Amino acid sequence: MNLLLLTFTAGLLTPALSLTCHVCDKDTPSCSESFDQCPSDGHRCASWSTTTSVPLTGQDLEVYLQGCVLPDQCSSMSYTDGKTRHVVNVECCNTDRCNSQAVTGRSVNNNNGRHCYYCNDNTCKATLNCTGSEDHCFTNTVYDGGVAAVSRGCASKQVCDSSQSAKGLLELTGSIHCCQGDLCNGALGSGTSLVLLAAPLLSAALL
Repeated sequence: MNLLLLTFTAGLLTPALSLTCHVCDKDTPSCSESFDQCPSDGHRCASWSTTTSVPLTGQDLEVYLQGCVLPDQCSSMSYTDGKTRHVVNVECCNTDRCNSQAVTGRSVNNNNGRHCYYCNDNTCKATLNCTGSEDHCFTNTVYDGGVAAVSRGCASKQVCDSSQSAKGLLELTGSIHCCQGDLCNGALGSGTSLVLLAAPLLSAALL
């Protein structure tokens, strides 16, 4: 009886081991055999890609990544501001080195019937046809030296609902307000207010 109690107690005291995951950050799907141990047992292994498209120039930037993420970062999402489209595709798993396969962009570009305002020539009243899963309208505001820069467009529900850490995968700055309904983002402040993370990476890459 005492032996069983000691064995059970020892099992409770043994710390949970965090996962070991493939790590990668490249502009091609092929990654080297590099591994890293996650910071905690609450992390997951993941493969994800970030794609930024500029329809007017035909320019596409796609980056492939592998590593450790938090569970609330395991959501694919996208948004379009009328000038660029940003897509994050994520696949998560929960065993050691399970994220060996790269995830490529799988965005859907078919019109979904939703229409939102976007900013064109500082008017922010141009109409954008939303595509794929982007069935919400948004208004995003960034303050620089007390001056507000506003962008509007279409976003997927995951952009509006996910946590701040999840939005880090989109690498944005500002405060975003989401709403659902055709052209509902005409007035600043409607919908849900969410704060996004900073992102010099994609902006610099497109310059």
